Amino acid sequence: MQSKISSFFKSPSSSSPPKCLQEDPPSFSDDGLAIWQNSQHQFVNTYARRAAPKSILGDQRSEGNKGQQRGGVAKINIKRFVFGNQKQRFVGKCLTRREAMHSDEKEHKIFHKNYTHGIQFKVFRSERVVHMPCSEAGRIVLVLDSDPPALRNKLQEVIKMMEIELGDGWIFHKLCKVYLFVSSQRVAGCLVAEPIKEAFKVLTGSVDETSKCAAKKNSRPISTTLQFEEAVPALCGIRAIWVTPSNRRKRIASQLLDAVRRSFCMGFVLEQSQLAFSPPTSAGKALASSYAGTTSFLAYKPQNAGS
Repeated sequence: MQSKISSFFKSPSSSSPPKCLQEDPPSFSDDGLAIWQNSQHQFVNTYARRAAPKSILGDQRSEGNKGQQRGGVAKINIKRFVFGNQKQRFVGKCLTRREAMHSDEKEHKIFHKNYTHGIQFKVFRSERVVHMPCSEAGRIVLVLDSDPPALRNKLQEVIKMMEIELGDGWIFHKLCKVYLFVSSQRVAGCLVAEPIKEAFKVLTGSVDETSKCAAKKNSRPISTTLQFEEAVPALCGIRAIWVTPSNRRKRIASQLLDAVRRSFCMGFVLEQSQLAFSPPTSAGKALASSYAGTTSFLAYKPQNAGS
């Protein structure tokens, strides 16, 4: 048996083919079979790495080139390969909210500055200036409903600021004449006047010291009750008057009233006591009585803006 095994493992000659290819393998004992299996039947498994798709390799290479151009480390586009469009939408929403918060904060600052210091007002070619003796601190511009759209649009911005304190929907109508006090290219004060036919004289004593003290405080307007005498003829009604908070106590309201007396009626100047005021707040009563020089000033009921 040993001779047979030795002859089997003997290398074949070059002239004749090996016996294992000419005939069936011989039968062996258990030891011989184990030796034959270990020497002739060894299986080696090899694995080849699959090549990545060209599209992904191309994207990675392009991202790597971009990173190298920027001087940083090349990074894979996580939005595309990991999270897809969901991450892109999330990032877009975050940027939108951040921009919206920044925009809201910026608009709030602009609004606060416009309310405190006045709406910006540059020189218009068609503006109508009311010449006053003492106009070093600013100029007074008269605005009518027939003026160009640019000037009327600027007036509407000022009216909206006035409505914050005085209420909306009643301040201005087409027959009104509006006087703007412009200082440092901002509207520091605004007066709205209208033609009227009659007014009522306020009874003496209905304007008390409490209303005068309230006018000195920067508080919200407080409506008060007035007592009137019989109606008297009148020509000019002060529908509304307002000064920005940072420009109060500078006699801007008095200068606007002076401009109304000089320019409202063509050909003559009204007396201070001939100006009638719409039902004023406590601060308005103090202004009216101080300007007219008496607590018995004229007051009238303004018509609705749509009438």
